[in-house]
Parts: sequence; structure tokens; C-alpha cells
Amino acid sequence: MFVTFGLYEALIGIIFLCIIIPIIYVARDCFKKHKNKIDGYSAIVTAITSGVIGIFFLVEGLNCFAWSNYLYSLGLNQAALEYGIAHLILPYPTATFVIYFMPMIFLFMGAYVVKELISKNFVSETKISEKLSIEVDKSDLEVSRKTFHITIIAVIICYLFLGKIMYQSIFQFLVDSNQRLYDLGYTQFLWQSIDISSILTNFDMARFLIVFILAIICLLLIFTDFVRLSYYRFYPLKLVSQTYRKREKTSLGPHIYFVFGILFVVMFFPAQPATITIIISGIGDAFATIIGITFGKHKFKKGSSKTWEGGIGGVVSSLIFGIMCYFLLMPIYGGSIINGTIMTLVGAGLFFIIDYFSPPIKMSDNILNPIIIGFGTYLIYLLPTI
Repeated sequence: MFVTFGLYEALIGIIFLCIIIPIIYVARDCFKKHKNKIDGYSAIVTAITSGVIGIFFLVEGLNCFAWSNYLYSLGLNQAALEYGIAHLILPYPTATFVIYFMPMIFLFMGAYVVKELISKNFVSETKISEKLSIEVDKSDLEVSRKTFHITIIAVIICYLFLGKIMYQSIFQFLVDSNQRLYDLGYTQFLWQSIDISSILTNFDMARFLIVFILAIICLLLIFTDFVRLSYYRFYPLKLVSQTYRKREKTSLGPHIYFVFGILFVVMFFPAQPATITIIISGIGDAFATIIGITFGKHKFKKGSSKTWEGGIGGVVSSLIFGIMCYFLLMPIYGGSIINGTIMTLVGAGLFFIIDYFSPPIKMSDNILNPIIIGFGTYLIYLLPTI
């Protein structure tokens, strides 16, 4: 007899490792078939990011499985359960919910396939063009592309409030239900005797909720995007793909890069640098685009579509929102005003450098911003508090 603590998280890791293969195939097609180096390199970085995430889930899950079963073999049942809760980024049994969601993704996609086979709305390229031939102003398209970036502010709310509330609600549900749905029949585990606040910190619970949501979104988006690239007729989010630039229609969607980058940041960086990184990558980038389209007149350089007005607007909004969110987190996670300001300045500076050199940097800033800004702000975070 053994306990399954950690196995579901290890399974999530295997899934993230498996999707590396189709992502690499997309990158290969970008280079060979479409001569699209920007999205080719972006797909490779996304594959590497997925690999790092997958390895982390796999190693952490197997480590938890081994140690919790060792404790269980010694008759330390409660210690085994507490280990499964405390030593997983998705505390036991929340990783099971991600796995349970997988069939729902395929059920949703299968239902759309059946609907399309019956209705035949998009049976040919001609019909697809007729159904989706909507004239939209270019500036409106660019603004709509950035609305997804702005919604990432929900991550900040999770860090501040929802993480603790949600996990405590889940934990209370497990206590009230006598854990029969989740311990696979092991009734000797007494959830009622566990003091969850002594095992998990506010950050652990907040990070759990964000990773939980983003992992599901990542898998949903990547699987549907594989359908878009292989069988566009059966892609359920066709209107979303109409906001893509021409080169993006034969590569991974820009939102794929962004979500994988954000998931990487929240998994591996503390709350303060992660928050600043997300704010700059999401809201700063959105403001840069909106201000650049609305007021931009002076190009960075010849051949660039980006303007000084947009770049400065992005930096200023990054500084304002970054510092504001850092101050909001200080009562919960600590820190100092000086460190928060320096961290935000470094993040905003890196954002401007990426914005200025993209191009000639042949990679999407949707994946570059979270990773580079994340590492930059984290290095500042490691400095002694001033």
C-alpha cells in the first residue's frame, strides 16, 4: 500500500514535457516553411520554458511521493500528509484538479468538432473568409491584442487576497467532506488535525492559486493552438486568431508565449519581483502599444514600428503601477521602499531596452519580457534590504 502524494504533480510535469515536441515542430516549420525567425526562436524559448516547468513539476512530485511514502511506511500518517501539503507547489490534492480538467479541454474541443461537422460553417477556405471577413481598423486590432495583457492584473489580486481565501476554502471543504474523494480510501488521514496556517505561508497559498489557474490556461491554449495550426477548420477561437499579425498565423499565438512566460515567473520568483515583472510585461506593454498608436509620431529608428511616445508611456506606466503594486504587497511580504523602487526602475529599464531592440532582436517580447525582466528584478530582490 502506498500514498499518491506528488504523483499528480509529476503527471503534470510529464504533460509539460510532452508538449515540447509539437512546439519544436512548430519552430521548425517557422524556420523552414515560413522563413519566420522571430516566431521560430520564440517557439524554441517557449519549448525550453515548458521543459523547465515540466522538470520542476516532475522532480518535485516524485520527491514528495518518495518522502511521503517513506513517512507513511514508518506509520507517520499525519506527517506524510503534511509533507504532501507543504512540499508541493500545488499542495496535495490540488494538482488532481488540473488533471481532472484535462478531459474537459478535450471534451470542449470534441464538442466543437462535432458542431462544425454538422453545421459545415468553415468547410472550405472560401467559407472561412466569408464568415470572418470583418473590417477592423488596424489600431483597434493592436489595442484588442493587449487587452489580455491587462487582465493579468488578476495575478496581483491573487497575491493580495484570493490565494489565501481560496486555499483555505479548499482545505475546509476537504475537512468537511472527510477527504473521501481525495485520499483514494485512506481514511487514516485526519485533515481536521492539521493547522494549515503553520504549514503554508501566504505566499505558498497565493502562488498555488496562480500556478493552478495558469497551468490550466497554458494547457487549454496550447492544445487549441495546435488544432489551429493543424486543422484550422476545427479551431474554436477563430475570432481571436483574427487579431494575429500575418506572421503569427502560421506560428504559436502571441498569448501562448505570454502565458508560459508568466507561469515561469510565478513558479520560480518571490511575490515582489514576480509582481513587478507581471505588471511591466502586461500593463506596461499594453500602455506602450496604446499610447504609441494614439500619440506616436517619432519612430525609434528606421524600419521600426515602435515610437518614442509609446516607449516612454510604457516606461512611465511601468514605474507607476510597479511601485504601486510593490507598496500593496509590502504589508504582507515585507520589503523596503528603496528596494521596491530600484527593482521597478531596473524592470522598466529592461522593458525599454527590449522594446527598443525588438527588432533587430528576432524574438517576441511576449516571451522575452517576463523572463528577462523576471531575472533582472529577482537579482535586485536578492540584494540586502536598504
